[in-house]
Amino acid sequence: MADLESVWETDKGERIAFRKFLGEKLVLSVFYVSCKTVCPMVIRSLKDMESDAKFRNEKFLLVDIDSKDGVRELKDFKKRESLSDRWILVRGSESDVRELSTILEINYRSNGGEIEHSVGKFEISKSGEIRRILDVGKLPE
Repeated sequence: MADLESVWETDKGERIAFRKFLGEKLVLSVFYVSCKTVCPMVIRSLKDMESDAKFRNEKFLLVDIDSKDGVRELKDFKKRESLSDRWILVRGSESDVRELSTILEINYRSNGGEIEHSVGKFEISKSGEIRRILDVGKLPE
């Protein structure tokens, strides 16, 4: 992951590359702000992980797969979900999201106003490697 050259925008408006997280342990998942189906369940599951002692030293990185969402939407979402400072929300261009999704083997597609997507929670090591896939659901063909 640290090898990705893409630059992402955080919920604080900072522009970062994933190499910024070298030396930190992360739990990463994808979402989009207006999701009303799967994403709320994923967020609840991640919140449960946050309170688990096993993950006490890890930050939570949420990657927005809807490139139309902006910093304001990320900020509002973080506040609405009462996410702590351990959570970092990022958005990127359509091509950056596609590149990361390919690496993580996350599939997504627009279906009218919704985005259908597979679900995955990934633990990223301090060296930027995907250490373990916690769970993944695939989209139907």
